[in-house]
Amino acid sequence: MKKRDKQNKHKLKFDYITQLQNLGKIWKEQVKLVDSTILKTDINYHEEVINTMNKSKKEEYCLILDKCDDIAFNIRRVDESLKKSHQNFKFYKKIMIKHKD
Repeated sequence: MKKRDKQNKHKLKFDYITQLQNLGKIWKEQVKLVDSTILKTDINYHEEVINTMNKSKKEEYCLILDKCDDIAFNIRRVDESLKKSHQNFKFYKKIMIKHKD
């Protein structure tokens, strides 16, 4: 039984990574649409990126992030870089909620 649990957790980790990659792709697509004169260090940069997202893209983003939250809850050891990426994506979601259409 332990072997099966270990395999399932291993699959969850890979699924977690895949979901984070999907979030990264969505974010990267939207970054390309932002005016290049706005610097990444600008306070409003993340808001500008979020403003380029249409409603369906925001819903997709939130759905994928919810999946990541569920998976992260069920796996113990996660690489720090993955945790940091997950936290960044959660931060962007908070901005989305704050500036809801």
